[in-house]
Amino acid sequence: MKRSILIRTDASADIGTGHLMRCIALAQAFQKKNIDPIFVLAVDTLLTKRLKEEGMEFIHINAVRGSSDDAKETIMIADDHDAQWIVTDGYAFDANYSHHLRDANHRVLMVDDYAHLPAGQAGLPAYDCDFLLNQNIDASEEMYAGKTDAKLLLGTSYALLRKEFREYADRTRNIPDVATNILVTLGGGDPENATTPILSALDQVDAYKLSVTAIIGSENPHEDALKKITAGSKHTITLLKSVTDMPSLMAKADLAIAAAGSTSWELLYMGLPFITGILAENQAGIAARLGAEGLAVNVGWYKDCPPERLAAQITSLISDHALRERMSLTGRKTIDGKGAERVLEALER
Repeated sequence: MKRSILIRTDASADIGTGHLMRCIALAQAFQKKNIDPIFVLAVDTLLTKRLKEEGMEFIHINAVRGSSDDAKETIMIADDHDAQWIVTDGYAFDANYSHHLRDANHRVLMVDDYAHLPAGQAGLPAYDCDFLLNQNIDASEEMYAGKTDAKLLLGTSYALLRKEFREYADRTRNIPDVATNILVTLGGGDPENATTPILSALDQVDAYKLSVTAIIGSENPHEDALKKITAGSKHTITLLKSVTDMPSLMAKADLAIAAAGSTSWELLYMGLPFITGILAENQAGIAARLGAEGLAVNVGWYKDCPPERLAAQITSLISDHALRERMSLTGRKTIDGKGAERVLEALER
């Protein structure tokens, strides 16, 4: 009988797409081992098209995210499919939710980012699960001290990278003297429209003529406004929506401007030098660590970074060949692309 693993996650403009996309990387590792990944979704998302393309089953439930009804429906689906594990990835899934799953005799892997959960009811640990995965560079045992008894899978050795990135494992990156091919990618949602001030900052870069590719995620609601900005830019700006081949765009770019989320591990793996910044609290620790270790240029919160200061940072990095070369080499040493396989090995043990 073929084995199955349930993945409970969601994606939307407000939630973002990072949770679901990194779970696809995990699901691809399951498929490689002849395990069926089954996604359970409570929110409609355009990314179901991607799941279909990957040959992955998905089931919609009608329940408030993270509620007891959500847990009950998820348990029923897990029982029906004889799922060996339930993976939860999203900030709506707390200790009480996870306890419902475990109380129904299901093993649980929780995916987390910044140890934000409080303790649950009746003294439940904040992370009431069997395994706890935090793939981020700032993850540490101290973050979870007193919050869980779970087996911890921490750090970038567990970074969940999709198979399309792995195809670039042996690629050699050319680092040009001047980086004029710029990639802007702020995730699948960007509800606060941080892309706009970044494009404004790029328009203040006068020393070089730039070719900019700005990615609009599948859940981004600001497409019309961004089109108006790009039409009046002094640089050549191409807007791309719902990109399916992100690795090729990263391979062609000289420099990226991104948020400190899961895209960071993709950029590091691809050896693409980048400027990082914070769009949400869960990214603050990642951005700080990336900057401290010289893996990226950290500008802090994008909302607090004036366009002229960001433009100065961009201009400096564009012309600093030595720094970009160092960032590229260090990045590729940091992420080896085998994180999803390591997670699966831990579950199977």
